[in-house]
Amino acid sequence: MTQIGFGAADGATGLKMLEQGVPKEQLALLAIPMSPLQIVLPLFIAKYTTGPNPMGLYVKAIPVRYNLTPTPKKNIFANFLK
Repeated sequence: MTQIGFGAADGATGLKMLEQGVPKEQLALLAIPMSPLQIVLPLFIAKYTTGPNPMGLYVKAIPVRYNLTPTPKKNIFANFLK
C-alpha cells in the first residue's frame, strides 16, 4: 500500500539522475554498496520488528520517508480522497 505514495519517486529517481547528467555507469556503481546493505540491514532491524508491536518501526518510518520524498504529495492525496 505504501508504494502508492512512493512508487513514482522511486521509479523516477534514476531517470532524473540521468537527466541531470549522471552517467549510467555511475548509477550502476550505486548498486554495488546497496547489495550488502540489503542483506545486513534486516539483521539489525529484526530486533525492533519482533515482539508485541512489530509494526511500530514501520509506522514511525513511513512519515519520515514521506517527508523526505521530493514529490507533490498534497496533490496526490487531495485527488485520491475526493
